Amino acid sequence: MLDNISHEAMAEALKWIDGRAIVEASGNFTLDNISEHKDLPFDYISSGEIIHSGDV
Repeated sequence: MLDNISHEAMAEALKWIDGRAIVEASGNFTLDNISEHKDLPFDYISSGEIIHSGDV
């Protein structure tokens, strides 16, 4: 799990992991900025935006 780290730090971590583990990225992903990370080879991306913005 790569959580709440910069794009550059995620890229470095993914180089180090080198496909040897399933990687989930989380933290600060929104529907507006998710495409900024399309160059990174995550297996999963989590975003809490859907539940954080709901009316309760």
